[in-house]
Amino acid sequence: MANLQFSNILGRMIRKEGIEELGVGTVHVIDDLIDKGRSEEAKAMVEYFRTEMQVVHDIYVHYVQDLLAYIAKTYGEEQVEYAFRAALGTWFAERYEAYNKMSLEERVQLTAEGMRCHLDGPARKGDFTLTEEKERFVFQWDPCGSGGALRRSAAAAGREVESAKEAHSWTWGKKNVCLYCSHCSLVNEILPIEHFGYPNRITQYPENPGDPCTWYIYKDPDDIPEEYYERIGKTKPPRRATAQPGSASASV
Repeated sequence: MANLQFSNILGRMIRKEGIEELGVGTVHVIDDLIDKGRSEEAKAMVEYFRTEMQVVHDIYVHYVQDLLAYIAKTYGEEQVEYAFRAALGTWFAERYEAYNKMSLEERVQLTAEGMRCHLDGPARKGDFTLTEEKERFVFQWDPCGSGGALRRSAAAAGREVESAKEAHSWTWGKKNVCLYCSHCSLVNEILPIEHFGYPNRITQYPENPGDPCTWYIYKDPDDIPEEYYERIGKTKPPRRATAQPGSASASV
């Protein structure tokens, strides 16, 4: 079944099999190779599977970025926030209702899972660094596999991605923030504050595409500095009398 061959047109490997086999998922092909003890072929197919996923993943990142650029240019930058809110809708509520019922450890693990799927890191294999500090966990993507990779590929080609010309709450009060990347302000901070009272994660957007992007998950939401509320046009609520879900210190 496994038949990887190099395509000169694509400049990469592609599965070249018969009609009856092309519809078999690559995961099944990998399982079959492992069962047959063909480990080197299985490894090659795993790498192909990563490439297979990356090609489609990156197309959709560009697709979203181009849609946002069209909205900003045609209807005004303020409409980008409305588009985000309309698109995130039910997806945000469903995912983060569950997220905010999890322990701190599970929140860190789920965040790691979601970002591995973006194929972070210079080799685009889902690698990033995670460190624990006294009050928070620090994630660093170098680059993030979606907006970060988009910005770096554009910079390498001598282009700039379409960015917000003005400062908005959804660009962390900054100008020249990549439109695609700005969705992190809503997903990680603005919408969580509106739904739960505090940000789920703090994003440190890198002005230089060559620099890593950083996220913080605070162990106790009450310890999140007021500045992270103010930059997105929010006010930090008073410290709560009861502990927040998952606020106890934990190592992962």
